Amino acid sequence: MKREQIQYIKHVLVRKMDELQGASDKMVDEMKKERVELADPLDRAAVELDRIVTLIMRDRDRKLIQNIRETLIRIDEGLFGRCEDCGETMPTKRILAAPLSRFCKGCQEKMERLEKQKGKGTFHPARGDVYVARNLHPD
Repeated sequence: MKREQIQYIKHVLVRKMDELQGASDKMVDEMKKERVELADPLDRAAVELDRIVTLIMRDRDRKLIQNIRETLIRIDEGLFGRCEDCGETMPTKRILAAPLSRFCKGCQEKMERLEKQKGKGTFHPARGDVYVARNLHPD
């Protein structure tokens, strides 16, 4: 991948992270200011549900911001575009389509199969180090 392409991706990611952080900060500020005293239980439940949805969205944004930060670190360290599992260089097409991708297509599919097997209760680790590295080690 060309250096200019990587710098462009970095610029877009920084801009997106700033946008998410600003929106998140605004959302939290609004929640802090909001003080609603409602007598009707249904109205209170509706307000509480709205707060829960807002917090879920905030958590999703927080995770995305963290993923962007990790990607920016990989760019700075020269590891961007390399699969974190096998170390192979990912195709430029994949990187441009999903710049936050950390795994090549084959390793991503392998991880998804392992996670699916774990969810079904038929998870039998073949290589323990893979599960520890990916936080999938069964406790």
